[in-house]
Parts: sequence; structure tokens; C-alpha cells
Amino acid sequence: MTSAGYVWVATGESHTLLVLKGEIDRQIAPQLHEAVDIAASAGVPVYIDARDITFFDAFGIAILVRLAARTPERPMLIGAPPIVRFLLEVTAVRDLVDTCEKHHLQQPALSDHGPLAAVDSTGQQADVDARRPAN
Repeated sequence: MTSAGYVWVATGESHTLLVLKGEIDRQIAPQLHEAVDIAASAGVPVYIDARDITFFDAFGIAILVRLAARTPERPMLIGAPPIVRFLLEVTAVRDLVDTCEKHHLQQPALSDHGPLAAVDSTGQQADVDARRPAN
């Protein structure tokens, strides 16, 4: 069984929260690009909850580079799994993003842009309601 790729984004006055789950690859490219556009247009620091990523490839790295280039501060990856940390290291993208194991964000009023995608490995839309992050 494969894990659907999932993107959720919310913006607030103090930061943007981007949640990535499952397979982060070209199957969810349009939604990832939309999430980067939303995050960049907010003009505030971006925190990326990466704890539930199960697959991450060069496409995911490219999205992080694009995000880092378009935001006012280095994006913060929270709880990145070993594969993500490895790819950050070997591609030197670690110089463009910050990482931490845990982060305790204060929960400001966020404008919930909702789940942008939950797409399985065949490109089929998956059920996103059950995957929405807890507040």
C-alpha cells in the first residue's frame, strides 16, 4: 500500500504553516507549487511540518529551494525524517533551510487554505478529510 501525498497550508500574521505528509513527489506538483505561491505571498516566516513524510525525492528538494528563494526568512523544517535530512545534506540545500526536531509554535489565528492535495501514487485524488492536521 502506498501513502498518498498531502499538502495543507495556512497563513497568519506571524507565520505560515505548511504541512507535508506521505509521498512528496511530482504527483502533487501543482498543489506544491500552489502552496509555495500562498506561502511566498504571505510575506511571513514559513514553518514546514515534515514529521509524516514517507517519501521525498529531488522534486521535494526543488520545492524547498523555490520556497527558500521566495520567502523573507529561511524556511524551518520541523521533524524532518532521515531521508529528508540526508537529501538536504547531500544537495547542500541545508544551507537554505533551518531544521529542528520539535517546535512549539504559538497558534495564531491562521487563514486555513485547506488541504491542497491528497493524491495517491497513481495520481488519483485521495480522501483528505481524515488527514487534516489537528489544531
